[in-house]
Amino acid sequence: MNYWLFILPIFAALVGWSIGKLAIWVLIYRIWPKRQPAIAESISKFVVQEFSTLNLEQKIADPSNLSKARPVIESHIDHFLRVKLKDQMPMISMFIGDKTIDSLKTIFMQELENLFPEVMKHFAGNLQSEMGIEKMVRNKISGVSSEYVNKIVGKDLRYIAAICGFTGFITALIQIIITQLFV
Repeated sequence: MNYWLFILPIFAALVGWSIGKLAIWVLIYRIWPKRQPAIAESISKFVVQEFSTLNLEQKIADPSNLSKARPVIESHIDHFLRVKLKDQMPMISMFIGDKTIDSLKTIFMQELENLFPEVMKHFAGNLQSEMGIEKMVRNKISGVSSEYVNKIVGKDLRYIAAICGFTGFITALIQIIITQLFV
């Protein structure tokens, strides 16, 4: 048996590892910069679609949001009717007592419950269009450098290079075994 054959798996492992490293370098420093605008475009469209799928308007206009804010709103309405109205219109405040204030507060809260979902849907719709989520995501992804990509996924990519080296080693080992058995 020729003992020089045992160098082949080590050589194959180095070749596999080198090819893996080269492929990773090409991916990060050549393909990423060239494909970055297209990747940014597709990811930004995906994000906007997902925001639509989440139905932002529906979540913001959810009546439970009003119930969470109800104590604060009632407190402000009560303060308005009992303090600010007296300051601004002293004549009207002479004719309004606690029972009238409580009735007005109840009517205002009922109206707010009807109005809140519509106002919030309108607000959410405007918010989505004004924020320009698609453009914002596209710009952020377009600004990501190859070095940053390498920093984020470098460890994983080194693992892939190691797998390439290991695959080269195993392949050469299998070839040696096959040639020794059949030659």
